[in-house]
Formats: sequence, structure tokens, C-alpha cells
Amino acid sequence: MKRLTRKRGWNSEGVSEIVGTILILGLTVVLFSSIIAFVGRIPAPTRNTQISFIGRVQPVADWGSGAEIYITHTGGRNLRAIETRVIMTVDGTSTGYNVKDGTQNGAATLFIDANGDDYWDPGDVWKIQLTSIGPTTTMDASVIDMERNTYVWGSKLQGGDQSYAPL
Repeated sequence: MKRLTRKRGWNSEGVSEIVGTILILGLTVVLFSSIIAFVGRIPAPTRNTQISFIGRVQPVADWGSGAEIYITHTGGRNLRAIETRVIMTVDGTSTGYNVKDGTQNGAATLFIDANGDDYWDPGDVWKIQLTSIGPTTTMDASVIDMERNTYVWGSKLQGGDQSYAPL
């Protein structure tokens, strides 16, 4: 009788499992590396503009000639006056005014720059006289930094008592 013998050699069982594991590991490394590279290129957020203002309404001739509106910078970062706008909303109609310019949209504005540096610093005042307003007129004011394209401050000056902090 002939005896059966086995030929000795390498067995290929399990090779596909090892190759599959290596491929999945490589795919995972490439995927996470690309995600980290993508996230690393996203710019960091810019700092918010933290500024405080106080707005007040002063009647002229007991409301006979309208009122003067004063917006005073009381603290925080300086704003370039030429790059800053004040949006006045009177009875639902909004009008924008450049802080640095004089007469605009039929209203005389005045920027009182205490140190003459063309920046809206703490203590500096922006003033406008509006002749078409009375004691029952609702008025809101907003300050916009055009250089950074950000809403800086807003407040209801008359017709309510809300004040909105910077976003």
C-alpha cells in the first residue's frame, strides 16, 4: 500500500484577512489626515468689536423744532470715523449717516472729535438734528463698523427702553 504524504509548503489561508486589515488601516489614516489638513486651513474667528455707547434725545424748543440726538462713545475699541455709519430709524423709516460727513439726507450732523484723531474714541460724540420728530415718534439708532462690516451697537432711543448688546 502506498502511503499518502502531504507536501509541505506555505498555506495561503488568512492572507486575504491580513491584506484587508492593512487596506482598512491605510484608508483610515489617509481619511483622518485629509480631515486634519482641511480643518487646519479654516481661519480662526476674528474678535468681536466690544464698544459701549449712550444715546439720548434732547428736544429743541419744546419739540417745536424737532430734537437733537446725541450718541456718545463711552468705552471699548476706537472706530475710524470715516468708516463708521449710524442708522437712524424714525417711525419705521431707516436712514444711514456717515459719522464723519456734515449735512446728509437733509439733516445736519456733527462729529465732535475731542482729540482730533479722526477716530470715534471714548468721549467723542456724534450729533444730528431731526426737525420732523415729536414726543410720540419712535426712534432707534444703530452703529455699523463698515471697515469690519459688523453691527456694533443698537438702542431704542424713544418709544421704548430696549438696548441691544453687540452680537
